Amino acid sequence: MLTGKCLCKFGFGGEACRKVTHCKAAKRKEMNWYTLWDKPGWAICPSGQSIHGLYRSKCNALSCLNSAKCAGVCETQTKKEVGDEQLEDRHCYHSLSWYGTFEKQGWSMCEPNYFVSGLYRDGDSLYNLQMAKCCSFKDARWVNCEEVAWGFKFADKGWVDVPKGKWITGLYRGEGHSLGGIQKAKACTIARGF
Repeated sequence: MLTGKCLCKFGFGGEACRKVTHCKAAKRKEMNWYTLWDKPGWAICPSGQSIHGLYRSKCNALSCLNSAKCAGVCETQTKKEVGDEQLEDRHCYHSLSWYGTFEKQGWSMCEPNYFVSGLYRDGDSLYNLQMAKCCSFKDARWVNCEEVAWGFKFADKGWVDVPKGKWITGLYRGEGHSLGGIQKAKACTIARGF
C-alpha cells in the first residue's frame, strides 16, 4: 500500500530520511563513575542518552570501570537548519535478568530495541554486575547490529568504543570474574519508524 512516506535506508530516519548519529558535544557526556562506584549502586547516563564507550583503569575490579561515553540519538539537519534534532526517550526499565546472566559466561542483553543507559553493581567481581538500565527511543528500532570484540583491548587501562553512530545493547563476559572478562559488546544503530 502506498502511504506517500519515504522508506529510509538503515541508519537514517524521520520524514526527511536524515542520518541518525550521536548527538554533538552539547548533548553528549563523558560520565565520571570513578567516585560514584566506590560503593555499590547505579552508574547511569543522563536522561535521553545511552552508552557507546567504557573506560577502565589499571585495576581489575568491577569498581575500576571508571567512565562511560554517553550520547543521545540525533538526526542530522541540513546546512540551512539549526542544530540536530534529538530523539526523545520512549521508555526505560531495569533489566533484572542480568542477575542470572552475568553470573556466568555468555550474553547479557537489553530487550529488542532498547539500549544500555546505566549499570548496577553490588560488589567487585564481574558477577556483581547485576542490572542494566535499558532505554528505547521514540519511533526507533535496532538496525545494523554487530558484535564488537574488545578482547585484549579491554584487558588493560583505556577506552573501548563501539562503531560511530551505534550504542551498546548488551555485554558478553568470559569465564573469568575480573573486569577484563568483559570481552564483547553488541552494538546497534537506529532506524526511525516501523
